[in-house]
Amino acid sequence: MHEGPVGGEGAVRVLLAEAGDPGHPAHAFFVQCYADLVEVGAGALREAVASGELKPDTDCEALAEEFAAVMDGIQLQWALDPTGVDMSARTRAYLHRLLRSITVSGAGLPSDAHTGLTCSHAGTDSDARTD
Repeated sequence: MHEGPVGGEGAVRVLLAEAGDPGHPAHAFFVQCYADLVEVGAGALREAVASGELKPDTDCEALAEEFAAVMDGIQLQWALDPTGVDMSARTRAYLHRLLRSITVSGAGLPSDAHTGLTCSHAGTDSDARTD
């Protein structure tokens, strides 16, 4: 079986798709992974709301869920077309637009910012830093 441009992560994506069935043995594991990912993201957003960096009406949980979905979608597009999809640029552009809409100052990402994004689904670690 061809694993695609992301090596072993291709097998993880297959397992993730199969685990969509509630009867699959890995279903609960992946449900918990996504719940943890969303909680960590929402927690960071809640801290930024509390510090006054983000607008007080920011829906932290919804944005954390959206970010996970966008990242999965961009990664899937890149896996299908690694030379045609600039995962770093798309992620950075998304984060810039998002921040402009939720920061109190209306600022997006600084021009020299690195997102430092990492993926740890199912024990795989891949640095998605936007250099």
